[in-house]
Amino acid sequence: MKRILLVLLLAINVLVYSQIPKEAFELTNSLPDLWEKENPEEAIKSSEKLNEIFQPFFIDRLHHSLAQTILRNKGKGNETVFLNELYKKDKISIKKIIEPIYLWNKSFKINRSDKADSLLKTYYAKLSDSTNYNSKIELYGLLIVKEFEDKEIGSSKLKDKILSKIVLNLSLNPLINNPAKGNRRIKEERAYYRFLLAYNYNLLFEKNKTEESIKNASKYSPDQTDLQNKSGYFYDAYLLVNDLKNINYKKKYINFLSKNGKQEIALDMLLEETYIQATNENLKNLKGFYNQIVKNKTFKTIWSNYLNSKMLEVPKIKVEFKEEILDLSKKRDSWVYIDIWGTWCAPCIKELPEFDKVAKEYNKKLDSKIKFYSFSYNSKKLEEFMNKNNYTFPVSEINKQITQLFKVSAYPTKILISPDNKYLKIPFGVNWKEFIKNYTLID
Repeated sequence: MKRILLVLLLAINVLVYSQIPKEAFELTNSLPDLWEKENPEEAIKSSEKLNEIFQPFFIDRLHHSLAQTILRNKGKGNETVFLNELYKKDKISIKKIIEPIYLWNKSFKINRSDKADSLLKTYYAKLSDSTNYNSKIELYGLLIVKEFEDKEIGSSKLKDKILSKIVLNLSLNPLINNPAKGNRRIKEERAYYRFLLAYNYNLLFEKNKTEESIKNASKYSPDQTDLQNKSGYFYDAYLLVNDLKNINYKKKYINFLSKNGKQEIALDMLLEETYIQATNENLKNLKGFYNQIVKNKTFKTIWSNYLNSKMLEVPKIKVEFKEEILDLSKKRDSWVYIDIWGTWCAPCIKELPEFDKVAKEYNKKLDSKIKFYSFSYNSKKLEEFMNKNNYTFPVSEINKQITQLFKVSAYPTKILISPDNKYLKIPFGVNWKEFIKNYTLID
């Protein structure tokens, strides 16, 4: 599998293309094929060179590509020879980065408890008192423990000692509990650490069945910011659980609460989960649970109240369109959906035909409970673009100040505004029509 896209994304996140040596791109794209060769000499030279001229690419290849190959071959492929020889070179700048993945690779060939214990002790000695994002030592520790658990070898005390130390180190990382601020790289790192901590607490819950463990597993499961930065943990989740669907422990905690007579807390959890991910499945589960335990209020009332408690106050602005003025300083009877896009944005352009279709359907209704608008930012020849594609949805070219008022950080951005002038952003990469329907409860 080619990983060129990963490399391009990394380049965008780290530096402008012009600041990255051209040779770094050539080296990083050549490594997967070099690992497959019996003679590791060329792969070693390329790895050392890449680490020297642009280390972020080397680190990316190591954890996102080599790790996948190791898992697939279970330590039996030519990449094992490469990794062993690279480790023997004893270059400190590389050795510190590759040591955890090197130890994990060794675990595949171990089938005796005494050998497993020896590796576990070696690994534990490498753990410091803080996390290490470059070497991902916590990830590979979890993978080593998983490998030995699957084989039912190794001291339980040693494995528990490692898990406890990893939990401690992750818990002390300042990114774990702080609001997600900073650039995409920081947000991806936050998402990665939170994923590992949630996974670790779930392991503890499977052992001790305590509420504290599953509560923490739920707490550190992907939040809205993490879900927008899945690239921070996508490949790591594949290594550990083989499926992104199996890393959200909130539902598991909700079931635990419900079984233990804590329905009100479970309901709050379901409300939060559905607010973050307003899928049909989540809304169905929320409605079903609500109807079981609440009799004196309609679901629509409690859902509306919850949304208003979580949504933000909309900026009090007026935006002029061709045939009307959208006044966001006044309350109204209907919801408002705003798509913020630009003619320069490929993902935005891809969605416009469907957006135009939906906007036509609802905007022509006299009694429509939702109206669709769009804000264009920094577009070139907007009117010509609209005419060329026969789009009829309302569009207004906005300035940077409006994007700042709505805290737009990426495109397209989708804004949903309630009749009470509260707004939320619909996450990227979801079925936005489904989310609108479930937030508004409009058929």
